[in-house]
Amino acid sequence: MRRVTALMLAITLFGLGGCASVDFSLIHPAEAPTDVVSWSEETRSGELAIRYEWAAPQGLGPFPTVVVQPGIDTAAHDLRAILWDLASRGYLAVAIDYGRVINGESRQVRFPLRNAAEIAVLLEPVRAEPRVDPTRMGLLGFSRGAAYSLLLAAEVPEFRAAVAYYPITDFERWVDEREQRSAIWRLAFTVARWQFRSEGHGLDDSDLRGLLKQSSAINRAQDIRTPVLFIHGDRDSVAPLRDSVSLNALLNERCDCSKLIVVRNGDHSFNFKDPAKAANSWYATLDWLARYLKA
Repeated sequence: MRRVTALMLAITLFGLGGCASVDFSLIHPAEAPTDVVSWSEETRSGELAIRYEWAAPQGLGPFPTVVVQPGIDTAAHDLRAILWDLASRGYLAVAIDYGRVINGESRQVRFPLRNAAEIAVLLEPVRAEPRVDPTRMGLLGFSRGAAYSLLLAAEVPEFRAAVAYYPITDFERWVDEREQRSAIWRLAFTVARWQFRSEGHGLDDSDLRGLLKQSSAINRAQDIRTPVLFIHGDRDSVAPLRDSVSLNALLNERCDCSKLIVVRNGDHSFNFKDPAKAANSWYATLDWLARYLKA
């Protein structure tokens, strides 16, 4: 029983909250609007297996473009309602999810991106799409997808805006604090490390520490020039509100162009659970994107 409990804790820890009881079309179209075109594609680059889900207004473009990254255990196609919503408002939207090729098969893993080159390769099909306006590109991410969106902003300076919903921006601190809480948490992380190895990461503890460090946007704050809107609930038990507060403060030391919206009584994934909170945060998202991508 203890092993099962630890395993469930580990899944919660490294799954960043999972997707239980969420509705991705809560305030977004349940079906594609008639004036929106949709398509999907898959590609491989080295050990990365990448899936793209697209939605665009009818026409040749080029359109302002939003790159959307889902949370862990969420596929790109799960976010089609958000893509359709954006496309109905004049954006070309593309959701990206990715795994690693292990023994010839694509597998979902906790931290699929290993280096800057792999982060940049995600954008190759986006840049090649003729309907994309490369001068008006933005980012939108949720949970782990928000963390990776921030890394993309650090790596690719041409992004003009980013919206990050409840990201973990300091994975090292996040892990350390939870390991120190109790024996059951330490046991959970032992199981989580075993899970990393069973997924084919081939990482020892020092490798895992390095992976956590390079996945932490707080360590790339000096490289993020993109205006970022952070949206975070004050009751998030998965991704600490502190993470958005800290990175927002660092970014504003340089340019005073980022903003934090704290959602009262908002937990993790609140925007897929609570219609009122979802609507308010979505209006703020649209305002932010329009300010930088449509002005």
